Amino acid sequence: MAKTSPKPNGTLIGKGMKTIKSKGFSQDEQLEAKEFALSSRGQLVMAQALSVASATLRDKEPSNSEDMMYIGERLFQPYWMIYNSQDYLDAQEQVMKLAQTENQNLTIDKED
Repeated sequence: MAKTSPKPNGTLIGKGMKTIKSKGFSQDEQLEAKEFALSSRGQLVMAQALSVASATLRDKEPSNSEDMMYIGERLFQPYWMIYNSQDYLDAQEQVMKLAQTENQNLTIDKED
């Protein structure tokens, strides 16, 4: 399932067999991150990240989007419901449209 395979020296072999140097974290740092991920705040952040990423990839990579929804629905309740309510989704869509408009305006300004 994973796209990369960890190596003991902190390098990863990723997509296309490219070698990527990764930062090694101490066991204490890893434990701290795991504890945060299991906290209520961590669960909320993970649910939001999966929700936003799933919505963003829905048209471009539907299989990945569906996998993110599957994980979010099953592992991050009730936080998943917050970020997948219709009100939140409508607001998110408005924000994305505004960002696209602003990005287009910046591009036009650069051309002038």
